[in-house]
Amino acid sequence: MYPLVVIRLFWLLPLALTLDAHSPLDCVPRKTVPYHRENGHMFREEGVWNYSTMLLREDLGLLLLGARENIYALDINNISNKKSSVSWKVTERQQKECSYKGKDQIECQNYIRVLHTMEDGRMYVCGTNAFNPECDYMSYKDGELTLENKAEDGKGKCPFDPFQRYSSIMIDKTLYSATSMNFLGSEPVVMRSSPSSIRTEFKSSWLHEPNFISMAQMPESRNSLTGDDDKVYLFFSETAVEYDFYSKLVVSRVARVCKVCVFVCPPRWH
Repeated sequence: MYPLVVIRLFWLLPLALTLDAHSPLDCVPRKTVPYHRENGHMFREEGVWNYSTMLLREDLGLLLLGARENIYALDINNISNKKSSVSWKVTERQQKECSYKGKDQIECQNYIRVLHTMEDGRMYVCGTNAFNPECDYMSYKDGELTLENKAEDGKGKCPFDPFQRYSSIMIDKTLYSATSMNFLGSEPVVMRSSPSSIRTEFKSSWLHEPNFISMAQMPESRNSLTGDDDKVYLFFSETAVEYDFYSKLVVSRVARVCKVCVFVCPPRWH
């Protein structure tokens, strides 16, 4: 039995070497991180919590980190090294108005939930803003993070609730987002924010108690004969309405929306 095992091993060795030489996975990694105990780095700012949003800017050598009421620019090679930071807090009036609606002091702050890179190198950032979502533009120049204070309505782009699941993606100059449209978090929508904005209608048969996970662009191939445009795919889970069960059944879904309208975009996706 043992000679047979040896013969098999020698027979497989040339095959393994051949596959290794011609394998499409035989490539140089973009970045190599050695594994050992001393390799880990940590960043934490005293009194700041909820580090929940990250954006990698390899062109700037930075990792952008969104937290509660703060945004940080960290060294990509050592995240313990803070290059810059900017604060984005709510006013006392905004916090009081949020509290009057039944939310506690912790919830009534500005949680940074959206960070995307734009074509011109700036960044698009949105926060919950005491349950009144707001967006702004941010730049990194001469080692400093700067908010431009060009406040934009963040409804449909960023969740009201700092702990609610959402998803978004920036393609060209257009933001695609999947989140809730109202204060109670009971009106989920998929929206495209641009000069000709478009969104889904609110129907429980479409999005029933969804948990949004991720969005991705899938472009058409260059040699496509159909002339179809690019698509944006949304991955999420929701409570199924097509089944009649005693208990709720949560199922995984994939939705697709068109990136470009051929003629004139309607005000709603159908």
